[in-house]
Amino acid sequence: MGQLSRDLGIDVDGSANRVLDVRRWAKLGEYITVQMLDDAMAATGTSIAPGMAVLIRTGQERFAMTSPILQGYGGSKHSQ
Repeated sequence: MGQLSRDLGIDVDGSANRVLDVRRWAKLGEYITVQMLDDAMAATGTSIAPGMAVLIRTGQERFAMTSPILQGYGGSKHSQ
């Protein structure tokens, strides 16, 4: 386990990690809502708890980082 994982209290062995796939509900240019996260958990019968690492799959991977669609997208070099 890395130092950052220890500092954050994240279990990185894989058993307490989740991927919430919100692609079904997410729309380009709109915020991810709590309802979308709840729906993603309900669709897979999972839940999250303190200490879990949670990744949110939004569908952004469909676009190249240089795509004009991602200009202004957080994390893109074009948003700076």
